[in-house]
Amino acid sequence: MKLHRKKKIELAVNLTPLIDCVFLLLIFFLLTSWLTEPRAIEIELPQSAYAEKINEKNLIITLTKQGKIFLGEKQVRLNELCSALRSQLIEQKSSRAVLRADKETSLGLLFQVMDEIKKAGISAVDIQAISKSQKSGSQ
Repeated sequence: MKLHRKKKIELAVNLTPLIDCVFLLLIFFLLTSWLTEPRAIEIELPQSAYAEKINEKNLIITLTKQGKIFLGEKQVRLNELCSALRSQLIEQKSSRAVLRADKETSLGLLFQVMDEIKKAGISAVDIQAISKSQKSGSQ
């Protein structure tokens, strides 16, 4: 007499689709993190009743309340600002600059930066501010 043994049922979870999904999510998050814009320089511009829109194609110099100086998005030292501005002038062929200074920036630093701007050969400097109507409308 032959005895039939019951076959053992092997339970196995196929992890291949799960691993595929994890890798796709990983690739998605890596790509989107590279495509996000870098964090902007945080400053609080002073208010003015006569503030006007400024052309963003000009050279932009930003002063933070901590005394940091940025040319565009790149941080520069005060003694390097003149040469950096001269090289930017050659590239952009613009003789105008926009000075964005936090309202708590030292007045002495502001004048030092303006001296460096003039020394670099920039003929016109616009100082950026927020109009009072824009400030009250955004709160």
